[in-house]
Amino acid sequence: MTLAAASEHRSTLASTLQMVLAAQRRFGTVRQIAAGLPAPDAAFDKTALKRTLDALDIPHSFAAISHQHLCDAPMPSVVADKDGRLFWIEDCNRDLGLRLMADDGAPGRWIGLPDGPMARLTLDDPNGVEAGTAAPLERLRCIVRPEVGPLLINSSIINVLGLATPFFVMAIYNTALPSQSVEVLVSLGVGLSLVYVFEFLIRSIRTTSLQRSSAALERGLAQGLLGKLFALPMPYLTRKDSASFSAYLQQFKAIKAMLQGPMVQSILDLPFVLLFAAVLFSLAPTIGWTVIIFAGLTVALFLALRPGRKAREAAMQVAQAEYQRLSVETVERQHDIRRLGLSQTWRRRVDASLDEMISTTYASLRFNQMVSLLLQSLVMTAGIVSGFSATHLAITGELSVGALIAILVLTWRFLTPIQSLSNASEQGVFALGSLSSLMNVLSLPGEPARGITRHPPLPLEPVVQFEQVSVRFKDAVSPALLGVNLHAKPTDILVICGGSMSGKTCVAETLVGLTTPAAGRVMIGGVDIATYPLDALREQVAFCPQEPQLIGTSLRENFLLANPHLADDEIWAVLRRIDADAMVRALPDGLGCVMTPSQAGRMSQILQQAIAVAICLAQPGPIHVFDQPTRGLPHEMVAHVRAAIAEKAQTGTVILITNDAEEMRLGTRLVLLDRGRVVINERAARGRDKALKLLLPAEAA
Repeated sequence: MTLAAASEHRSTLASTLQMVLAAQRRFGTVRQIAAGLPAPDAAFDKTALKRTLDALDIPHSFAAISHQHLCDAPMPSVVADKDGRLFWIEDCNRDLGLRLMADDGAPGRWIGLPDGPMARLTLDDPNGVEAGTAAPLERLRCIVRPEVGPLLINSSIINVLGLATPFFVMAIYNTALPSQSVEVLVSLGVGLSLVYVFEFLIRSIRTTSLQRSSAALERGLAQGLLGKLFALPMPYLTRKDSASFSAYLQQFKAIKAMLQGPMVQSILDLPFVLLFAAVLFSLAPTIGWTVIIFAGLTVALFLALRPGRKAREAAMQVAQAEYQRLSVETVERQHDIRRLGLSQTWRRRVDASLDEMISTTYASLRFNQMVSLLLQSLVMTAGIVSGFSATHLAITGELSVGALIAILVLTWRFLTPIQSLSNASEQGVFALGSLSSLMNVLSLPGEPARGITRHPPLPLEPVVQFEQVSVRFKDAVSPALLGVNLHAKPTDILVICGGSMSGKTCVAETLVGLTTPAAGRVMIGGVDIATYPLDALREQVAFCPQEPQLIGTSLRENFLLANPHLADDEIWAVLRRIDADAMVRALPDGLGCVMTPSQAGRMSQILQQAIAVAICLAQPGPIHVFDQPTRGLPHEMVAHVRAAIAEKAQTGTVILITNDAEEMRLGTRLVLLDRGRVVINERAARGRDKALKLLLPAEAA
C-alpha cells in the first residue's frame, strides 16, 4: 500500500505514520498525529508528508539512498520516488524488491524496486545527538567557529609584521651605514621597538583568544558529556562500568592543553612559512635551499623516529596497566594470598611488575628527550649554516649588511614553527586520541524520545495502568515482564511482591522510563508515557531504588536535587518523620556533610537507606515508588517509615515493592509476580494471604 492510497483513511494513515515515528525513536498518539495531517481529500505525497512533520514540530529530511543501502536501512521505512510518491516499506530484499504493508495488517505484497533515484525519510535525533559522529562534530564546530576568524586575522597580522620587519631593518641599515647617520640608527631602534611592542600585543590577543576558545570548548564538551551520560539507555549503564564513563570527563584536559600550548599557534603560523621561504629565495637562493633541506630533514627524522616513540609509549602503558592491575588485585585478594601462603611469591611478582613499569617509563622518557634534542639540533644547525652562508655572501659583497640581518630574521621566522610543531606533535596526537574517545561517547544513542512536540507537558493524574506490558532485555533467555496488567489510583498502595528475578524492580524502572516495553503500554492519568517527555515524567514519579543512591555532594544538595524548593526545616522534618534526624545530626556538619567515597564508606548502611527513603518522601510526586524501603532498618525506624508511606497515599498513589509480611498489610491491592508474569492480583488481605502461601515455602527452601 502506498501512503497516497492510505490518505483516504485518516486513522489508518495516522497509525501508519505512528509506526514510522516509532521506528526512528519518536513517539506520539494517533490523535496527535492526525491533528497534523492534511485535509482528507488531499493527496498524501512527499510534500504533504513534509508539511505534516512540520506541523508536528519534528525536524526531518529526505536523504538520497541507493537500492543496495535501502535494504540495509532500519525497517519500517518511508521512501519517495522521483515523482514524490511515497512507499510504506515493511521489508526489503535485493532479489524480491520491496514489501509494502497492507491495510488489514495482512502480509504485504512484494513489488519491484522503483526506477530512478529514491529518497528515504530521516528524522533528526530528538536528543540533539545522533548515533554517529556527524552531530558531535557539528557541535564542536559551532563551539570553535566564532574564534576562527579572529585567530586567522591575528596570525596574519603577526606574520605580516614578521615579514615587514626584516625589510624595514634592511632599508634602515642600507641607508645608515653609507651616510654614517646616528639619527637613522636611532630611528631604527625606535621603529623596531614599536614593531615588537605591537607584535607582542597582537600575540597577547591571540593567546587570549585561544584561551577563550579552550574555555568554550571545555565547557561545551563537559556539558555535552554530562548530558550524554544522563541520557544513556539502560543497556549502556549496565554493560559498562560507570567509572569508565566518568573518566571521559577528564579527557578534554588534553584538548585544552593543546589549544593553549604551542601546537595551535604553530599551526596558525605554518601557512606563512612558505611565504618566508619564497622571500629567502628571492634574497639568496643558496640560503633558501639550505633552510628547505634542513626543514625536510627535520620532518623526515621525526617521521622515522615516531614508530620507535609509539612502541616505547605502548610498552610503558602496558607495564603501567599491569602494575595497577596487580596492585588492585593484591588489595582485593589479600585474604586468599595469606591463606595460601603466597605472600613472598606475590611480592616478587609485584616487584617484577614495578621494575618493568619503571624501566619502560624511563626508556620512553629518554627516547623522547633524544628525539627532541636531535630535532632541536637540526634546527639550530640550519640557523648556524644559514648565518655563515649569509655572512660569507656579505663579505664577498653579494649581500648588503641590511640584507644579512634580514636573512637571519627570516630564517628564524621560518624555522620556529617547524621546531614548535616537532616538539608538540605528541601532544597533538594525544589530544586527537582524547577527542576521538569523546566523539565516540557523544555518538552513543540516547534514550528514546518522548513526545512529538515541544510544548510544555501538563501535570499527570496519579492513575497508573500497565496494559499487557512485556519487557525483554537484550540476550536474555526469557522476558523480564510478560503481559503484565496493573492498576493503581490515588489513595491506593499497590504492593508488588515476588521472588528473586520475578520482575518487581523492572516494573518500577519501566514506570519511570528507565526500561522501554517491547509490547504493551504504560499509562499515567490516561496518557501513554511513551508520548511524555522523560524528564517531566521523572519529576512526577518519585523513586526510592532498592540500593541507596547518593550523589557525591552534601546531604543537603542530595535533597535539593530531588526537590529544589526544600528548606532546611522541611528536610529535618522529613528526617524526623522516619526517626533518622539524630543520626544525621551526628554526622560531621550535619546536612552539610559531603558524601565523598570515604565518607560514604564510613556511613552505616542503615543511615544510607534511611536517607534514600527520606529523599523519596521529600519529593512532591504525586506518584511514589518504594523498592524494599525498610530492608536492613531497625524495628523502631521501620514503623516510622511505614507510617510515612501510608501518609503519602493520602495525597497520591504509592507502589510498594516488598516481600515483608507486615509491610504487605499497608497495601490496598497486592500483585505477585513470578518470572515476569502476574500470578496474583487481588484486593488487600485476600491477596496477601494467597501471596504468603506461595512465597513462604519458597523462602524456606
